[in-house]
Amino acid sequence: MQRDNLSQVKSERVAQKKSLEDEKGARQQVLYKLSEQIRKQRKEIDTLVRDEKRLTRLIERLARLAAAPKPQATAKPGQKVNRVADASLASLDFDRLKASSPCRWRAKSCIASGRTAMAAGQPGKACSSVPGKARRCAR
Repeated sequence: MQRDNLSQVKSERVAQKKSLEDEKGARQQVLYKLSEQIRKQRKEIDTLVRDEKRLTRLIERLARLAAAPKPQATAKPGQKVNRVADASLASLDFDRLKASSPCRWRAKSCIASGRTAMAAGQPGKACSSVPGKARRCAR
């Protein structure tokens, strides 16, 4: 009879141990889910804070742009021009500037980027003018 009692107590103890371990496992699962939820919420908070800062900077930038004076529109073809874009040559006479033209042929227009010149009576002449060197139009 005592053996039966001991075996019964032993089986109860094993059953209790198993139920405690199951309870411990369930608590660990809840703890894991809560920690994952907290981690996701922290990540979302960080994202929201970063977005808030970006939006604040954007709003400040837009406010500065809105407060900045608007640039004047450029003159359309046929309109009178009251201002020059580069004031460094504004006080010089155009005929004087034309006389110091880099092309020997007195080009009507010399476009240095395309290296073409329209010499008087000879359109399409190649221009060999190089900035910083003696310039003359090629024949």
